[in-house]
Amino acid sequence: MIKQVMINLLVNAVKYSPKDNEIRISASVKKQKCCVIVKNNVNLESNPINISLPSVYDSVGFGLEIVQTILHAHDSELKTEKSKMDFTAKFELPLSQ
Repeated sequence: MIKQVMINLLVNAVKYSPKDNEIRISASVKKQKCCVIVKNNVNLESNPINISLPSVYDSVGFGLEIVQTILHAHDSELKTEKSKMDFTAKFELPLSQ
């Protein structure tokens, strides 16, 4: 199911990024959790999407709603941040004991 989370986050990043722009994916381990970040450049002035939870469902469609549902099943949640030129989606998953 986490594979579907990554697919949906990357599809949205590609969809809202200008052509030939960079999408950055990073992962790290902090306090027994895997932290995953997907960040892309987006020109919100020419593409005025309103990406913030919980209104993310209205703005981007079902892709991020599915992500949030899957992450809730894993005791996690999607957190988003946006600036004028960047959109960041991140989540943490507990590591197996």
